[in-house]
Amino acid sequence: MTARHHAGPRLGALAAVALLVTAMVTALTGTTAHAAAARRAPAAGTVSNSCTIQPFGNEFDYTAKVKVTGKKTKKTKAALTAKLGAMPGVSPVAVNAELSATMKVTVGGRSATLKGKRTVDVGANEPVPMPKLKGTAKVAKSAKKLPVVVKSISFEIATFGVTGDCAPTDGATLSKLKLG
Repeated sequence: MTARHHAGPRLGALAAVALLVTAMVTALTGTTAHAAAARRAPAAGTVSNSCTIQPFGNEFDYTAKVKVTGKKTKKTKAALTAKLGAMPGVSPVAVNAELSATMKVTVGGRSATLKGKRTVDVGANEPVPMPKLKGTAKVAKSAKKLPVVVKSISFEIATFGVTGDCAPTDGATLSKLKLG
């Protein structure tokens, strides 16, 4: 017999082992990814706000879809990210400027502030996209599912000298945040 004939069964067995290991890794990876996703869930809801723009004193309503995600970074600290739906188009002029926004919340009863900036470029009376907001919250060591309550949303377009403050009128309590 040649060396080729002797290597055949061994290579076949190695290929079978490699295939088995690949299948096991794929199964475990899928299960692990699924388990991590199941541990985390955003706090979400629709928050109705009454807003005032300064220096004009104009009032408007802002119904914001809010989604807050969180991940523990330390035993008693969580990194938070929030996405807000666009504000209604109440500006009578086009806006091409940086918009800063802040949202104050409570997470598990503790205060937290999330902030973000973005450049907006919208025409007159067009909806204004809000920036992604980030912040941190102190949480209990055992925290897994936490109530999130929106306390206020504010914004500034410094180029125009415009600020706005929004106070929730309904829906301020979001679904519970599951930390990952």
